[in-house]
Amino acid sequence: MSASELLWPPPSSEVCEDGMIAFTWEFDPDTGARIAAELSAKEEELWRNEDPSAPRTPQQRRADALVELILESCEDEDDLAS
Repeated sequence: MSASELLWPPPSSEVCEDGMIAFTWEFDPDTGARIAAELSAKEEELWRNEDPSAPRTPQQRRADALVELILESCEDEDDLAS
């Protein structure tokens, strides 16, 4: 994909008043189930390790889980390239 093909924010997203970005995606049932399972497992891991004095909302934790899964995937690719 060329730089000219990249759109930010992507058409499947909305920039909120506070600058946050909300995405809306659709996946086929098998892919959606795999993503939901991975996301759910990561959310639970984050919840179990959460600082009780600074709890995250479920929405914040879900976003955190998505970010961690993406970053872990990038780290795995970096390890394979080394």
